[in-house]
Amino acid sequence: MRGGGHVCTGNTADKWSKINQLMRDRKIAILALQETHLTKEHEKKLNELFDVNLEIIGSPDPRNPSGAKGVAFVLNKKMVDTTDLAITVVLPGRAILMKLKWNRNKTLCILNVYGPNDGQENAQFWRTLMDAHLPYPPDILLGDFNVV
Repeated sequence: MRGGGHVCTGNTADKWSKINQLMRDRKIAILALQETHLTKEHEKKLNELFDVNLEIIGSPDPRNPSGAKGVAFVLNKKMVDTTDLAITVVLPGRAILMKLKWNRNKTLCILNVYGPNDGQENAQFWRTLMDAHLPYPPDILLGDFNVV
């Protein structure tokens, strides 16, 4: 995502307005974002602004919330039941797990990751992630792995 953008009502150049429109027009139920630079305050404002259509759940970098890392889920409220979500921050700013109701009595668990750019840090990230005790096994793993 390369940063969180600005919270500007009616500004069509705003990233979040574009996300809102994209999810509505293309009927995207769940969007996973990386490199969000999304602070909890910004997340709160976005949830207030897009309350009717979107639910945004993020995990910022604890050391630099607005300037580095960050992962988030964006849920289309017209397509997803957001009342009973289970969110686990696995690695702050790097990995977040979401469990939600999916298709009547089924659940879906999605792990959203943003791997470090540095090769050694990236290797350590995957080792740490493998050793993490996740409350639910992911059905889907996605994100920006930064493996080149």
